[in-house]
Amino acid sequence: MATNTKNYNLIKPDADDFYDVNQFNQNADIIDTQLKNNADSIKAILTNDLTALPPIEATLNSGENTLTTEHDSTARVTAFEGDTIVNYVPLFDSGVWGFSSDFVVNSPSKVTLTVSDGANHGHYVVFPVKANSDYTFNVKHNANIAIYKVDGTPIQNYTSDQVITFNTGTETSIRIYFRNPNLTNGTFTFEEPMLNEGTEQKPFVANVQGITNPTIENTTTGDSITLLGTFHKGDVVSEDKGQYTVERAKREVVLDRNLSCSLLNNFSGFKRIKITGLSSNAISVIGVKYNGTILNNVDTSANVDGVQIYQNDLLISISNTDSGWGTNYSPTPEEIMAYFLGWVMDTVGQAYPSPYNGMGTKEWIKRRADGGIDSASATTTLPTTKNELIPSYRLLYNLASPVKEQVQAINSVLKLTKGDNALQVSEGRIVREVVKPYYDEGTKTSYINARNTSLASAGWTSVWTDNIKQVYADGEPVEWYIGHEVNNGVPYSYAAIELKVDETTQISVDYEPLYQFEVTAPLNNITIEYQSNLASVVNQNVEDIVQLKEDVAVIERDMVRKGEEIEWFTPTMLNGAVREGATSCIYGKDKMGTVFVKMRFIHGSDTQATAVARLPVGFRPSSIIGRSCIVANDGSSFYGYIRSTGEIFVNPTALKGKTLDINLSFKAEL
Repeated sequence: MATNTKNYNLIKPDADDFYDVNQFNQNADIIDTQLKNNADSIKAILTNDLTALPPIEATLNSGENTLTTEHDSTARVTAFEGDTIVNYVPLFDSGVWGFSSDFVVNSPSKVTLTVSDGANHGHYVVFPVKANSDYTFNVKHNANIAIYKVDGTPIQNYTSDQVITFNTGTETSIRIYFRNPNLTNGTFTFEEPMLNEGTEQKPFVANVQGITNPTIENTTTGDSITLLGTFHKGDVVSEDKGQYTVERAKREVVLDRNLSCSLLNNFSGFKRIKITGLSSNAISVIGVKYNGTILNNVDTSANVDGVQIYQNDLLISISNTDSGWGTNYSPTPEEIMAYFLGWVMDTVGQAYPSPYNGMGTKEWIKRRADGGIDSASATTTLPTTKNELIPSYRLLYNLASPVKEQVQAINSVLKLTKGDNALQVSEGRIVREVVKPYYDEGTKTSYINARNTSLASAGWTSVWTDNIKQVYADGEPVEWYIGHEVNNGVPYSYAAIELKVDETTQISVDYEPLYQFEVTAPLNNITIEYQSNLASVVNQNVEDIVQLKEDVAVIERDMVRKGEEIEWFTPTMLNGAVREGATSCIYGKDKMGTVFVKMRFIHGSDTQATAVARLPVGFRPSSIIGRSCIVANDGSSFYGYIRSTGEIFVNPTALKGKTLDINLSFKAEL
């Protein structure tokens, strides 16, 4: 008896059956039809995969996204726009609020009021505003808030509402009130105070924030891409052949370096300072003081804590109380710079504050982040270094003409795998921040960000973090123990390793800030582009290879050109190091200020960090640099370093008598 095949249902006659031509023809038709279907399917697949199709764009929202692809591929960021959010009230721990003893500051963004006597307990602070302007104030609370004029007339009386929208009328300052509900006992909290211009409620940030370090992480593959920098409203990021650029509409400047500044005017209670060289191509500016107070773009001859641009110069008005400059005292440019570095002037032997008026001996004291001073820091020597206890002044310019700049990225492309990809979009991650580990002699351990009070603060990250993600040594990932602790109720993350880190090794970290609002505005979305089929993936890979070859060719041509233009010099060898050949150890500098060091020499010492040569002034880096180099004898590696003082040295030890190759390039010190 005949049976049928499993896959195509062909008739299989039994051994005893007679031949039936109809069964043969039926089987032939089935085979013919299936072969044709298979051929058509293969043709369709080949046509789809071997014909390059346009790439696919996908817009990713902040947070979790799922992207499904048909092939392994790579994605690039093709569109991203920055944003700027301004909060006109500072954080609670800034010292500006001056809370009474009824209030406890729990964190930079939270205070608690406790009432037990059945009376009303409140507090208000005066903040500057623009006249005839709309503002929105919002704070998370379970009590009452109010907005008043400075004369005590209500603009918005006490309310349990979380958001108040109002117009300032003729007022240039307002009072913001916090209070318990009328005659009510209990514990009341106020969190994330936000005062922004306009009638739309903005997300909570500290002072002025753009979007910092937007990141896409593919948690499926472990791959990620981060665009480095802060991007403000009007800044547009684009990509071309793997290189990211931004067309900037705004520029941020930090006043933490030597400035060309001078006293312009001495007004009643405050002084107006002029800074040159910072305001070209700028049409307006706002600023942020060390305590988070916003410097409005106003007439600086009539307003304290104002900032403006006048004839390409930057003007800032500073109160005498804030600076420590007496009413009739004219500070020198160097003393003005000391103020911007975080120091307040005072008079020796008198109770603080005693602004210096030209009589007696002047001194400088470090300000603290909470508005107080660090009395132990008092010095009669004019400070020239930054006070690390407080942030620097920051300025944000609106540019008259957009400026195009390159954007550095940690990985220029994002790897995608066939199937579902879990993409996490975030902002504010701090990447490759250089830190100086603290070494504890007792435990023989180096620490990063150990914020318990028994250890020094040298290893702290710049902002508080409870999530250290990776530690790097000279740019390479290394394994450190990552721990988690709590300090005064605030969680933090630290890294530790049981050894003393060589001072010549640069240690850096990636981490997530605990308080995102201190470093970034929230990101809305970011657009990526990826290849849609196999042919497109292959074509993209070929284009990347061609672009890489072109880049290498340009670099080689530039090196040849620079080699022809550079005047080469021979350094004096030190500590027993001997050059191998008359021209084997040379250095020079091109017209762009890049220094090239090429050395082949026999090392003469086994002492760690012994200098083998020294570069003269004008040929030195601004800070220590190091690169992996090759031992010519056996091909093993070592590190070659150049200090800012010009000494060239190597690590590790046990290199005496070996032939070493060092090839380094860097920008010369200014």
